[in-house]
Amino acid sequence: MPACPASSCPGTPPRSTGPWPARRWRRAVATTALRSATPGYLRLHEGRHHGWGRGHPAASADVERAEADARKAIAADPKAPLPRVFLAATLGYEARIIGTVQAKLKGYAGEAKDNLDAALKSDPNNPWALAAMGGWNIGVVNGGGSWLASMMYGATVKEGLSYYAKAMAADPVGIPIRFQYVLSLSAYDRDSYAKEIGAALKFAATGKPRTAYEEVMQGQARRLLELFQRGDWKHYDTMVKKYQGYPD
Repeated sequence: MPACPASSCPGTPPRSTGPWPARRWRRAVATTALRSATPGYLRLHEGRHHGWGRGHPAASADVERAEADARKAIAADPKAPLPRVFLAATLGYEARIIGTVQAKLKGYAGEAKDNLDAALKSDPNNPWALAAMGGWNIGVVNGGGSWLASMMYGATVKEGLSYYAKAMAADPVGIPIRFQYVLSLSAYDRDSYAKEIGAALKFAATGKPRTAYEEVMQGQARRLLELFQRGDWKHYDTMVKKYQGYPD
């Protein structure tokens, strides 16, 4: 399952080095829909920003805090869409920490789907929730194969692409949505979707950022576009995994 259901969940920013120290990263996040996230989710997202890997002692603790905070936010306002998107994203992060088998045993994919369904019921045109559902569908197929994904969860790549199309229609100039679309397709089948990936990368790399956070996303998109155009697939695939939030 995707760590960040997609642009519903923005890609993980780069390590806080150079022009993006931690304080500026936090200010950038504050200009996006992430400002509505729970403190636990923001801490988890920042942990990935700093590049914490599977063995980092803070990783599991941050996941637990983010999950607890999201559940409290949902309990306080069951109809609010974003806490459910953040819970789905948190389950994705946790799945990548503990591995596919354990995540399946814990039912993370099904719970994430239930929360995204609820988010879209409350706000059918929410681009974060739409993109998250797109990423969920493609991620489940990528993780379990098309037959198993369809039989167990009703997930298909076709459905994922449809949700991404709706997300991009809901936010036509959004850089993060295009970038997460790139990550999902690159992880699933880079070769078959090369045309779509290339177009979305160019859009994300050349569009006009509306916020400082989108500048972060654009920087990542430009890095991937450079590798994509060079055909440096080894480093391209490595960066895709990093930006998706896989443990180091």
